[in-house]
Amino acid sequence: MTDQEIIQAMALSGVEVSRSRVNGWKRGAGALKRPDPGSHNPDNRERRMKLMSDEEFDAFCRGLWLWLRDRGD
Repeated sequence: MTDQEIIQAMALSGVEVSRSRVNGWKRGAGALKRPDPGSHNPDNRERRMKLMSDEEFDAFCRGLWLWLRDRGD
């Protein structure tokens, strides 16, 4: 699914999420931000992967079912 399709499915279950949040769900556990030489701490390489909470997962499953039903799949 595309980020936008995931956002749509989540919205069908009543949960709004940002594209950034969805993008984080799709990243691998080892995904880190690139070093930023202009920052105060260029070695701070924050993880880019975001865990989906149990509530978000439940909402995604409900929304996915509705999204698929509406598409006729």
